[in-house]
Amino acid sequence: SFELRSYDGSAIAYAKIYINGSAQGVERSNPNATYSTFTESFTFSTNDLIQIYSKSPSGLCPPYVKNLRVLGTLTPNGINQDP
Repeated sequence: SFELRSYDGSAIAYAKIYINGSAQGVERSNPNATYSTFTESFTFSTNDLIQIYSKSPSGLCPPYVKNLRVLGTLTPNGINQDP
């Protein structure tokens, strides 16, 4: 999950998750100057690069992104998890 807001509510802020440089999921938007939280589920592997790209149509009103949280379950590769 991550939180996104616009600079002052005068321009929409956009953000999207990327894994290893490839866009994943849905581009999120928020026109408000208060943070909104967005959550998505992805599959990724050890050493994957998790990024968040943000943009605003106005160069004078940058988007704000905070609290990128990655939660998950780690499983060792090549080990049978069956009891």
